Amino acid sequence: MIKSDKVDTCSINKYTKRRRRIPSGVTRKGYSKRNLGTNKYSGIITWYVPNKNLEKSGIMSPMSRLGKAHNKKKITFSKQMPTTLTFSQETNGSHPAVTIIHTLVSYGDGSYTSGEIGSEHLKLGTTPVNGFVFGCGRNNKGLFGGASGLMGLGRSDLSLISQTDSLFKGVFSYCLPSSTEPNASGSLVMGFDSSTYKNSTPILFTKMVQNPQLPTFYFLNMTGISVGGVALSLSNSSSNNSFGKGGILIDSGTVITRLAPSVYKIVKEEFVKQFSGFPSAPGFSILDTCFNLSGYDQINLPTLKMQFDGNAAELSIDVTGVLYMVKTDASQICLALASLAYEEEIGIIGNYQQKNQRVIYDTKGSKLGFAEEICSFN
Repeated sequence: MIKSDKVDTCSINKYTKRRRRIPSGVTRKGYSKRNLGTNKYSGIITWYVPNKNLEKSGIMSPMSRLGKAHNKKKITFSKQMPTTLTFSQETNGSHPAVTIIHTLVSYGDGSYTSGEIGSEHLKLGTTPVNGFVFGCGRNNKGLFGGASGLMGLGRSDLSLISQTDSLFKGVFSYCLPSSTEPNASGSLVMGFDSSTYKNSTPILFTKMVQNPQLPTFYFLNMTGISVGGVALSLSNSSSNNSFGKGGILIDSGTVITRLAPSVYKIVKEEFVKQFSGFPSAPGFSILDTCFNLSGYDQINLPTLKMQFDGNAAELSIDVTGVLYMVKTDASQICLALASLAYEEEIGIIGNYQQKNQRVIYDTKGSKLGFAEEICSFN
């Protein structure tokens, strides 16, 4: 791959009949069956359960059950907070001293989980976390992608970040790998330790902005977007208030970036203007700008960059985050951006556009940093 400020020259990776390996979620006809809403990132979590006396006494703590049933299974990294969170409690008839707290968590996409609230001691790496509160889901329905649980990285009181605030000072970072790169692996780093980062560009920070209606999410003030080196000022857009007042939400649980209709329109127009001469293809799901690239081995792809308030902070979208391959023979590849339905809706920067970036959250300092990094955790 050859990079410049205006274009990325990249190869089109295709699966042919000679290459019999068919990736997970793809049929033999070449159609991707992946739902855009479940393309989340997972990691391996090993629970540490020290309290063996609970098992000997016949009372199995929820963490003990979770640890035995789902040890070393996938836990989805997600900051997406629930739409509703309700609690109820009852006394355990067999053990009157034990109070059971039931919980029901439902999400905006219709997914939900119900079960009990538990508390246990666990270890993050070698760091012990005492009295960690978690939900033990008994009935889970929806777009969880087959994962065994969700890791909460938001601002709520019960998120992993809030519960480990005294240990890691409200700082964490991640690097989300590209699924198209062999042996790629990401990382989640708790606390600020630049020696663990492998960034190739300086970390540039932008301030977080508050949204009183959604206080548990992370918002940024986006000031501009450039396509192939051409700056598209958001200040001249009629949807400026969508970013200026409430900010744009950055989320590791959402897949595709959503922009206000008028902003998406000018980004799409400039991209199509520069990425010209290629046959079009039908849209796919929420993606409406698609191409047939089956006859090409290499293409020059316009760069996409997002600018943010203060200190020249910029998110330079990795080449793997610009196009979304729908068909594995490259006959349907789409611009990996989507439009919101209304100008008043809140824009979202999804995880597809955060690939191969070190994204650093400083919740106490109320700032977020970006730096380019090829995600490879060894």
